[in-house]
Amino acid sequence: YFIVRSDDLNVELVESDVVLLDVRTDGEFGDGFIEGATHIPLDQLFADPAALPATDADVVVYDNPTHRSTIAMMLMQLVDYENVRTLGGGYGAWQSAGLPVATE
Repeated sequence: YFIVRSDDLNVELVESDVVLLDVRTDGEFGDGFIEGATHIPLDQLFADPAALPATDADVVVYDNPTHRSTIAMMLMQLVDYENVRTLGGGYGAWQSAGLPVATE
């Protein structure tokens, strides 16, 4: 219910205002990320509340594979985020699907 598949997310990124949140470490993010993602490592998720999207935003959180993103999703739900999901299989699933990645 709170999981989105890579191919579905790829369509959503084109057709809607999905906020993509990457909760991996700086090193992982530096190796590549989904274009348009906001990078906030899980251990810094609530360090700067202004960096987070609005609580009514459509948010998809990812890492690799999905442990940290599931934790982030649950924490965000606890502070009243209305529509937050995780990317099933995380960044690795996105790459395996042959979808575009960015490095800069």
